Amino acid sequence: MKIRRLAPHAAEPVPLADLLADLRSAPPLKPFSDGICDLAARFSRALFTDPRTRRFPDLQALAFQLRPAGIKVLEESFRETTSQTLIQPRGLVFHLAPANVETMFVYSWLFAALMGNRNIVRISDRASDTSLLLCSVFNDVLAAAPDAMRRSVAIVQYGHEDDITAAISEACDVRVVWGGDSTVRAIRAVPLAPRATELVFADRYSFAILRAAEYQKLAPPERSALAAHFFNDTFWFDQAACSSPRLVVWYGTPEACAPAAETFFAELEAVIEKRGYTSDAGMRLERFTFGCRAALDGPVSHLDRHHGNFETLALRELTPFCREHCGGGLLYQFHTPVLEPLAAFIDRRDQTMSYFGFESEGLRELAQMVSARGIDRIVPIGRALDFDRYWDGYDLFLEFSRHVTVARTGGQTGSAAAQRGPSDTGPE
Repeated sequence: MKIRRLAPHAAEPVPLADLLADLRSAPPLKPFSDGICDLAARFSRALFTDPRTRRFPDLQALAFQLRPAGIKVLEESFRETTSQTLIQPRGLVFHLAPANVETMFVYSWLFAALMGNRNIVRISDRASDTSLLLCSVFNDVLAAAPDAMRRSVAIVQYGHEDDITAAISEACDVRVVWGGDSTVRAIRAVPLAPRATELVFADRYSFAILRAAEYQKLAPPERSALAAHFFNDTFWFDQAACSSPRLVVWYGTPEACAPAAETFFAELEAVIEKRGYTSDAGMRLERFTFGCRAALDGPVSHLDRHHGNFETLALRELTPFCREHCGGGLLYQFHTPVLEPLAAFIDRRDQTMSYFGFESEGLRELAQMVSARGIDRIVPIGRALDFDRYWDGYDLFLEFSRHVTVARTGGQTGSAAAQRGPSDTGPE
């Protein structure tokens, strides 16, 4: 059984058994080892300076995360929460990357690699040009890395060959599945080794909430800046990212919400035109068709096409129907003077709530109201796509590591029974 290896570069398909054996025998690495931090820094510089990647804002955002200062922040966070145990990598991590968010396979690899794991990353045989460009840049960076680093990672490309997935799954210690619900169900049918663990990132839903009265207080430049932040959250991956908002909730009186929404979406139109973002004809037709069907079948009171740049569907009420979505620039919007309808709408599928206009007590009240039913992330508008150690309710550093307890002898650290010893079971 052979497999195509993209990085480190292999001219011809390589035997899968040999590739797995080499990965598992690669020298172990410590969490945040100098080798992986240096590799991340050089990858960051390559993405910042390569003329092929400069025009992709998502790749520049990835480069920003990989820079030494970004890795240092992650390391400090990790050290604060893991000071009482010996941290070891889990071993070999198998990443099945999503096709719709090109940079995600790098983030997935990064957090596992920072814990010292060896990694095999599968990208689709229908991977986008952006994904292949990332692999090319990464390959160039790996070429100058020490042998231990080159041997610790393999990026491979194949289709839906279950025998390959099964062989890698049997060999790995952690399997990471990115994809929709159907993808997760299909991969879960493939057995893992008894001691292996699995992380799955299935279909999720995200939304934004804005306090209308606070929005109206903004000066024109601040309104433009907020619209630009919302554009980044929504349109970088054509709304395909699980954390991109698909619903905009306006919180406030009807007199405040209506003009705030009108101004906000006008500002968003201006940002789209300034940045030259366009959808292809097929996507525009799909959005319009979806919007018309939603208006006929659901609680939609008004459809606005916004000059074909995106569509908004005004809702009379929030129902599960509102989660049906075509992507590519379609936004539901809902106006409410109270938060109870939103709290009732939320369920465990919901991931990210991005917000504006909530501070201190108001934000805590909002978080307590919605997070009990769902929601794993609450972030300001503009940070919905920020990837961190906490994702979908997981702490990735903990999931990608083993925590070894080291008990000291003597003193009063053990229980009374342990200090007495196994043969002394009677009363004092």
